[in-house]
Amino acid sequence: MDFQSLVEQYKSRSSSALVDSIAAGLSYADELSVDVGLLSDTGVLDDVLGAVSVALPFAIIAVTEGGKAVLGHKTGRAAVQDAGYRVIKTGAAMGAGAAAAGLGAGFLPAIPVTMGVRMALDR
Repeated sequence: MDFQSLVEQYKSRSSSALVDSIAAGLSYADELSVDVGLLSDTGVLDDVLGAVSVALPFAIIAVTEGGKAVLGHKTGRAAVQDAGYRVIKTGAAMGAGAAAAGLGAGFLPAIPVTMGVRMALDR
């Protein structure tokens, strides 16, 4: 592996880390909208947004890694392995955000904690 391929690999990892961090942070947007009063805590819309927001980061990972495998940028095995690592890091970050929200401060601190933990796990 030469230097140029290492640089390209690093660039692709840093952009996926940013996308994963934003998606993980957005997973708490529906709960935050309930906390600030933009959305009521009852109704079908809240249930749908809750399910979609939790699944969103994992769907983004599956689509991006699957797309790289389909387009031939990665082998299928490498895409599955990279997706697994990204899912584990994103799940851990979302767990840290849930713990921050569970401390009683609401969901506002969950977003920066989730994004910060996700970025820290890639460093």
